[in-house]
Amino acid sequence: MNAEIERLRKKAENYPSPSVYGRLADLLHREGDHDGAEQICRRCIKEFPRKGDAYVVLARIMLSRQQRKKAVELLQQGVDADTRCPDGLLLLADLSQEDGNQALASSCLERLLTLKPGDEALAKRLADLSQTRSASHSGDDVIDLRTDSETVDLTRFSSGLTSVLGAIGEAPAAANRPPTSRFSSNALLHGLCKEKGVHGAVIIDAQGAPVVSDGFDDNQRETLLAGLGHEVHQAATAALNSAGGDSINTWAIVGEQGQIMAFRRQNGHLTLLALAEPHVKSALLELKARQALIDLGEA
Repeated sequence: MNAEIERLRKKAENYPSPSVYGRLADLLHREGDHDGAEQICRRCIKEFPRKGDAYVVLARIMLSRQQRKKAVELLQQGVDADTRCPDGLLLLADLSQEDGNQALASSCLERLLTLKPGDEALAKRLADLSQTRSASHSGDDVIDLRTDSETVDLTRFSSGLTSVLGAIGEAPAAANRPPTSRFSSNALLHGLCKEKGVHGAVIIDAQGAPVVSDGFDDNQRETLLAGLGHEVHQAATAALNSAGGDSINTWAIVGEQGQIMAFRRQNGHLTLLALAEPHVKSALLELKARQALIDLGEA
């Protein structure tokens, strides 16, 4: 084993690559040299930031040190940087499911299935998890405006809803609420807004005021989306509380012209709202949305 480690060390010096770094870090970790393995992982991440293997090994090191939160954050960064990282997606799914974050676990499994479409065991696990989430009322609800829904009374939102969903194809109608103050747009939303079919995103505080945004041509559309998202979230939360359900962290309103998706971290005070085309799946945006909230300082 030591001879293999020395061979890989020399190769990493002369011909560095993500695969060489990954194998070396993994061997060092197995041999108990966690500090050496961490050093190699961080070097790999610095030189090859869009390769996920080093994030996975580093996450395993954090788990061996009982630093689970850091491990999950590293995995989120890894699968976000490298969209084809099955080991990272699987480990993140396992940890998320153990932590009770069924939405994130489902998101990871869905992404895994796109990489392994014929994996029957993976498909079954995702189906079982979806049934568990449905039975436990996890708080991830979809309000589909293409069919009748009695989940939340949207009558008082109809004007603003039509305006903001129609904003994908035409200018939005005037907002019915006064403009809210906001800070400047922030680069942390650029990655999410570059996803195909996403037209803009805004992060709002507990009062519904925009904090940062990206992708909007004017404050009017941003303010309308922020106000509408805040009102819907309050109404849905009140309905769930009355029914004895859990808090709502992720929801979507889907219309013929577009959809609004909302993401909030467990026990968080900030909400990320995205305006997208109807075909965009929330699972594709969830990791970027949660990472944006983390980067903004949400614990």
